[in-house]
Amino acid sequence: ATFTDKSMIELMLAHGADPEVRDSAGAGVLFVTPPYLVESIQVLLKRGADPRIRTETGATALHAYASAYYGTRKRGWEG
Repeated sequence: ATFTDKSMIELMLAHGADPEVRDSAGAGVLFVTPPYLVESIQVLLKRGADPRIRTETGATALHAYASAYYGTRKRGWEG
């Protein structure tokens, strides 16, 4: 399991992990959770992760997800 697996996230939250923790650039956990891990994102949102958290450059998790989606479509990797 990795730190972004749903079961690992649930375990960490059950033991007191902060769903609004940020890295040194201000990115929250939603920002660094891969967009294809929908169940993990749902757990984080239900447990209080704020999707409006912005990085130092003003980006939110939605910006990161849209950028990842656009990047894969641009390279022809869409499903």
